[in-house]
Amino acid sequence: MLAGDWCKLYTYNKIIKNYNTFQYQWNNASRVYKAQKYCNEIFEKTLISLTTVLNHYLNQDKDQAYYRILIGNWLIHFIHQCYDKYTTFYKLSSKSEIFTYVLNEKNYTYPSDFLEYSSLSETDFYHLQFYSQLARIMKLNFKEKDFERKIKNLNKINFKRGIKKTIIKSKFNFYKIFSRPKAVIVGPYFKENKFLLEFLVWLKSKRKIIFDDFNHSNFKIKSHEPDQAFRNSQLVFSRKFEEFIVGLCLKNIPICYLENHKKILKDVNKSYKNYNNLTFFTYNDLYHNTRYQFFLASNKKNIKIKSAQHGCGYGMDRLHAGEEYERSIVDTFYTFGWSDSDQTVPLPMPNLIKKVDNNLKSEKILFVTTTRQRYLNRFNLSPNSSTMIKDHIDYPILFLKHLNKINKVYIRHHLIHDLRKWYNKEIISESINGINLDQNPSFYKSLSSSRIFVSDHFGTTFLESMQSNTPSVIFINKKTYLFRKDFSPYIEKLIENKILFYSPIEASKHINFVYSNVEKWWNSTELQKIRQEFVNKHALTHIRWIKKWCEKIID
Repeated sequence: MLAGDWCKLYTYNKIIKNYNTFQYQWNNASRVYKAQKYCNEIFEKTLISLTTVLNHYLNQDKDQAYYRILIGNWLIHFIHQCYDKYTTFYKLSSKSEIFTYVLNEKNYTYPSDFLEYSSLSETDFYHLQFYSQLARIMKLNFKEKDFERKIKNLNKINFKRGIKKTIIKSKFNFYKIFSRPKAVIVGPYFKENKFLLEFLVWLKSKRKIIFDDFNHSNFKIKSHEPDQAFRNSQLVFSRKFEEFIVGLCLKNIPICYLENHKKILKDVNKSYKNYNNLTFFTYNDLYHNTRYQFFLASNKKNIKIKSAQHGCGYGMDRLHAGEEYERSIVDTFYTFGWSDSDQTVPLPMPNLIKKVDNNLKSEKILFVTTTRQRYLNRFNLSPNSSTMIKDHIDYPILFLKHLNKINKVYIRHHLIHDLRKWYNKEIISESINGINLDQNPSFYKSLSSSRIFVSDHFGTTFLESMQSNTPSVIFINKKTYLFRKDFSPYIEKLIENKILFYSPIEASKHINFVYSNVEKWWNSTELQKIRQEFVNKHALTHIRWIKKWCEKIID
């Protein structure tokens, strides 16, 4: 019995078929939602326990808010991934005796920080470690084996040190020396012209907004060896998830939060002692920037923390774990237009796309597809793991097979497609003869030269296509999405105006019908009214967005 479809992907030319496979259990959004709710409860209880245990080990007296900022994002991901695997073992073992092979503990890997944890979570080896630990804790029948360790850091960027590092360090020093800061932006999420946009924001703010990345100092830390005695001190052997999860979290916590905790905290407090009483704003560095996490956690009483929506799903999904986490630790949460409380404030996205008024000279249909991690990364109300096969292979093939203008389609695959290896690109290319690949480095340039934009998922690219007023079509699997009540009316309006489809075949038929006279459909009064309403709430931008940023971020 294979644990999931990912086990079949040995290589593209040798896909394993002659085994029973455990049916993926999260192919329905309602079940995912229940899992999210349960994991949220476990997260809060676990955070309380870990606060006590970590304080004792580190000989400090920090509150839960400190550890929520510091380890919260990792803890959410770890609990979700453990619960996914636990339910597989639990369901199988409740029906019959099961036997499995487990990894020898001497082969275990302990990530240094969240970035390494995230990278490891893309690998088979690390998930074998997950399964192995659960098999031991749940007292399943197993045999221990040694495996050659083959872990590749998938998120590692080839960063040429020297000149580039010196330029980055000089840039941040320039902002500090020639400014009178009131706010610091960390990770502004600028997708193009980053240095120029940073400079323009700094200039427009009258040098009151500066930029930093909290990673450019010469501080280097050698990771300690894991303190195995302490990491194992809270382990509980049980078949009840809530009884063993605290000990399992402590066993696997990244080294930066445990063995290296005091060194990093000391360095951060020394390096950024002049950063008190300022506002700190980021998009997604709350998730992965270790030194920034330490700074915010230890200085939260003297600063303001602000973050912003970075991607789709925020304000849309019935429950969005990332959104809930970020809002639990920040004073202000900026959105792409929507608001549901005093904490949520609309902030325009950078105006990176020039307005496109139906590029009728072009015949190109830009089709943006995506892929998902092979293993469940975090419970989301959108495709996870094996649901990718239907949503991002089967559905796109159906769409393309029913499209008359197939020679006009340029398909744009996810940037890290080759790392995740579901073989979307290969399977789709073999199924659809002569499909064109969009290889333009800039999505925005591709979009501006397209007659119609198509997507098989709710993502930022769809928001940006709507924002740019490019004729847009999206098709999704209804079973894998679950939207919140405030967003549901927009879904209905998108369906009524033939922008959103739950059937890839119907999406194809619509494009076949409107292709030769797309402006008649797209420029209709009703559709443009709905499009503008949607953009104002979920893809807000402004020609003077820099001025808006300066007004809102500085207070």
